[in-house]
Amino acid sequence: MTAKIDLSPCPVPVWLPGGHAQTIYAAYFARHHRIAFVRERVDTPDGDFLDLDWTGPGLFADRLANGASAVRDAHLNQTAARRWMQDDDWSSLPQSADTQALILFHGLEGSSRSHYAQAIAQYFRARGWVVVVAHFRGCSGFPNRMARAYYSGDSEEIAFCLDSVRSRLPNARWYCAGVSLGAMPCLNIWANRGPTATGSLPAQLYQYPPTLWPAESFFLTAALAAEFIAVIFCVA
Repeated sequence: MTAKIDLSPCPVPVWLPGGHAQTIYAAYFARHHRIAFVRERVDTPDGDFLDLDWTGPGLFADRLANGASAVRDAHLNQTAARRWMQDDDWSSLPQSADTQALILFHGLEGSSRSHYAQAIAQYFRARGWVVVVAHFRGCSGFPNRMARAYYSGDSEEIAFCLDSVRSRLPNARWYCAGVSLGAMPCLNIWANRGPTATGSLPAQLYQYPPTLWPAESFFLTAALAAEFIAVIFCVA
């Protein structure tokens, strides 16, 4: 198992130096596409639930798998999801071995509505990836059943989410990413569980501040500015 830490300088606009200015710009001025997700609710072993927001080729928030228009669920009005996942939606997603998929864990009190989650989801979705934003408990817009909070070392929750998405698209090549607090339990599970968490493939660790990808997409770079992001491993 190998690990790599990238300490090279991050490309940022010359007119936006420093973490403070980047944070303010990313939060209030940076533009990004807004993605509407399809939400899956997964029951946890302790009697609670986690909400996973999906987007990907063939899956549409405004229409069902049979082509009929989907009415927005009023209970989801305060979320980035438009409707709930139905059984026949799974067949709409790519199932082949060359399918690339990303599961993203948000930062403290974040969600799929967060600007960085929207920017990352749009970036990969536009390139044919399946993207899932996993919500920690209490962050999906709904109160959870159990009095259990999430925390930076909650690798058990990460493992459950990884198993859940892999069971839905078992042939896809899965990647895992975490933002800020969401990166910490990903690092934890990678360090402590290794192949148990990541499957049969070797894990590779890449850690980047504050931008994750080259500045070929300026608005993505701006939206991610001053966010600590770690791409943790290939789950496969």
